[in-house]
Amino acid sequence: MRKLHRKLVTLHHQIRQHSPPCLAMNRVVSQVNYREWMHGKTVKRVVLFLPVIRGCQWRLSCGGCFPCGMAYGLGINPEHPSIEIKPVVEKTIEWLVGEEAPEWVCVYNEGSFLNPWELSPFAQSVILTLIAQIESVKRITIESRPEFITPDSLKPLEEITNTYGVEVEIGIGIEVRNDFVREVCVNKGFSWEEFRRGIKAIRERGLRSLAYVFLKPPFLTEREAIEEAVSTVEACFNEGVDAISLEVASIHEWTLLEYLWLKGFYRVPWLWSALEVVRRVWDIGEIRIGGEPQTYFPQSEKAAYNCDECTKRIWMNIRHYNETHVLEHLQNGSCKCREEWIEEISLNDKVKKSLEERIIERIKEIEGKLNIEDYLLRKSLYTSFRELGG
Repeated sequence: MRKLHRKLVTLHHQIRQHSPPCLAMNRVVSQVNYREWMHGKTVKRVVLFLPVIRGCQWRLSCGGCFPCGMAYGLGINPEHPSIEIKPVVEKTIEWLVGEEAPEWVCVYNEGSFLNPWELSPFAQSVILTLIAQIESVKRITIESRPEFITPDSLKPLEEITNTYGVEVEIGIGIEVRNDFVREVCVNKGFSWEEFRRGIKAIRERGLRSLAYVFLKPPFLTEREAIEEAVSTVEACFNEGVDAISLEVASIHEWTLLEYLWLKGFYRVPWLWSALEVVRRVWDIGEIRIGGEPQTYFPQSEKAAYNCDECTKRIWMNIRHYNETHVLEHLQNGSCKCREEWIEEISLNDKVKKSLEERIIERIKEIEGKLNIEDYLLRKSLYTSFRELGG
């Protein structure tokens, strides 16, 4: 299995290396505004992307996570931190003079905010302090892999919370509970035990923890994806995680997942599956739904869908849910395609082999059909078709 996985990693790394420089240049500073539920009310949430630094170290080492489209940065390692901080200062001024200042700010650097190789500790501190000083801000969310969540890296965050009374939330992309699936199907590169240690360290510092749970890694059936997501949410809450963001899979450029999709070996999840997961775990903790086309950056090539008649409406229901956390918004939709989804789930139930056996068989089945030349050809044909309005 390790040999098969290495082949996937090698191919994924090759795909990443072919991504054009403009992919990162288009993201120098980006900001997404929308409304979200926080502490019992709907607030303005600003998502600020800061890819003007090195990008994700995990991506550079092995291509990174198979589905991820947010890992590039600009490859810049500025000698003076002010180069990194300047965009934040500019955005801060915009917020202060805007019509409505945000209560919640998410700061993403297309990698691990707490990784000193990606973002210097000084820059981390200055960026968070600038945001915490905005009077309206009540919560700041960042992301990090668990290996960078240490007492030393968390101490400045604790100080910001104590000084400014701002809640600092740290998101970890655990994706799935199953270590085998996380390693082979997602290429995450860390274990459940590392995740547990990270959550424990966050709790001990009085900070807030967020776990990203991925709906439908490659090689899983729709039913398996649902069950894995449900069990992962439950396990995360048992570890003391404060909130879950269910990340509904979408297709992003220059990834192995995109190649599997172009090849016809992968379908993004049904929206019915996302609703099913949330309905089953809604009452055990705070659940958000990520992956919305209108809030996701960078924009995906293909988001989760049902059919032409209901997809837009269901995504709108999800937006209303994220703004209110009222479950009825997710129960306010029906469509004839739901029967098709139910039929697919029923067929999935007839699979007898274990998940691990099926994943190994599937990878063996397709490995000889995957290569970088074929990917680049399919990518070119798809891009031309899309530009022609297809």
